[in-house]
Amino acid sequence: MSDLKDIADSVGAKAALNAGKDIAKRAIEDLTLSDEEKQQRADERAAGRKKTLIKYGVIGVGGIVLVLSLISVLSQLWMYALGLLVVAGIGAGGYFYLRPKVRALKARATAKLTAKRDADAVVAKERAVVDAAAAKKQKLEDELAALKKRA
Repeated sequence: MSDLKDIADSVGAKAALNAGKDIAKRAIEDLTLSDEEKQQRADERAAGRKKTLIKYGVIGVGGIVLVLSLISVLSQLWMYALGLLVVAGIGAGGYFYLRPKVRALKARATAKLTAKRDADAVVAKERAVVDAAAAKKQKLEDELAALKKRA
């Protein structure tokens, strides 16, 4: 807080010093310049003030024209903005209405796929068991035939 106060004091002191310098400079000019030079300086200052006033006037008028044109454009486009809001509302409502249905449909399709995959796996296991049993039976038959040949 004291830093801000110090900054404000230094800025105020600089402004007062500059104002004092300007007053002293004008007093010296009044004492040392001739009437023609004084008139020339006064004309230069008046021209500078006039340029500044013109610049601020142009900026002000331009700003007013810009604000009025923006208001005019917005007043012309308000129906489109309302239409856009209605379309966005319908879209959001549709999204929130259809979202659970799509998720349920996706879950149902996923369940069907997993059930089919599981059924295929069970069939494959049964087929493997049957094939293993057939291979075991064939092996026993082969061994029995080999024993019969020996005997």
